[in-house]
Amino acid sequence: MSGYNQDPKIHVTLPNDIAEFLEEESERSGIAPDDLLDSILTRAVTFDLPLSKIDMVESPLPEFFSILECLSEQDIKEIARNEVERNFDRILSLFSGDHDDFNSVIEKFYERFSKYSGWFTFRYAITGRKGLRLLFEHTYGIKWSIFLSEYNQVVLDKFCSKSNLRTLDNEVIFDVILNQD
Repeated sequence: MSGYNQDPKIHVTLPNDIAEFLEEESERSGIAPDDLLDSILTRAVTFDLPLSKIDMVESPLPEFFSILECLSEQDIKEIARNEVERNFDRILSLFSGDHDDFNSVIEKFYERFSKYSGWFTFRYAITGRKGLRLLFEHTYGIKWSIFLSEYNQVVLDKFCSKSNLRTLDNEVIFDVILNQD
């Protein structure tokens, strides 16, 4: 079991109601209780706890997307630019990522958000010596695509000498050429 502490210093005793919930959820999902608890703790340690340091406001997705639907395309783009400029470097630092290495951005930001946030599914492919195709898929419509497009364009401008963007109803596709080292 590589990556696991073989001599744990932490022993956990769970309250009965939490242990019962884990057992019920384990049966319902077909995941062993230990694996379920491991996935919950991994998410908390690698995603939720770091993000709690930036004073996030959590909102149910339907409420958030209702607000987004009331905004103009220009307002959405302005909010996206402001958010990335204000928070991206800090979020990447909280995730122990390197601000100057695009591979770190993929691993520590895009893949982690894809896995835990529910905002999008992220995939990428190498398209040449310095080329990449980045794909963000979701089910939230064009206004969310506009937000993702603008947010990620600002991020990519730091690392790419060229980018081609396609913004569709439920996906955003970037074809990029990374800056020369």
